[in-house]
Amino acid sequence: PLAVELGKPDLFYESQRAAANAKRLGLALIIDAIGRLQNARGDDRLNALVDVARMIADRKADLESWLLVEIQSHSKAWIEELEAAVFSGHNAVVLLKILPPFYEALAVSDHQPRTERLQQRAIQLLLKERQFAVALEILRSLGQRQPKLEAVCYEGLSDFRQAAECHMAAGNQKEDL
Repeated sequence: PLAVELGKPDLFYESQRAAANAKRLGLALIIDAIGRLQNARGDDRLNALVDVARMIADRKADLESWLLVEIQSHSKAWIEELEAAVFSGHNAVVLLKILPPFYEALAVSDHQPRTERLQQRAIQLLLKERQFAVALEILRSLGQRQPKLEAVCYEGLSDFRQAAECHMAAGNQKEDL
């Protein structure tokens, strides 16, 4: 604890201000986002956490080694909280854009398998919510084709010719009719 005569300074604000005064605007933005996360409660917490993840991913070059050390003690909980938020198609799409670069910025050792699991979970949620066009967009962005899932999307979009082609590519002759 600080001495009583120092009062109760907002250390995040003070460090953010010091970084801004030192012309380290990216670092100041990251510190500000982390400070807002520390003070966020209830529904605002997820939004603040998404802001932190986005800021760290976008401003990776501005991260100082001392800040990375401090972040590491929180990163596991932050990642778990963000991954748990993938419970709807909308959240899945947003988090699918943010989490992979966030994993990389924090040098998460298993970032590739995590990203692949996140992508599959997002696609399944989108299919369940009948958001076929968005699911198809994600499928197209993946490195490896998944013709069976593409066919489901095309069927949901009533594009039966494309669905049949995907079934044929998947080797599912029964469905391509």
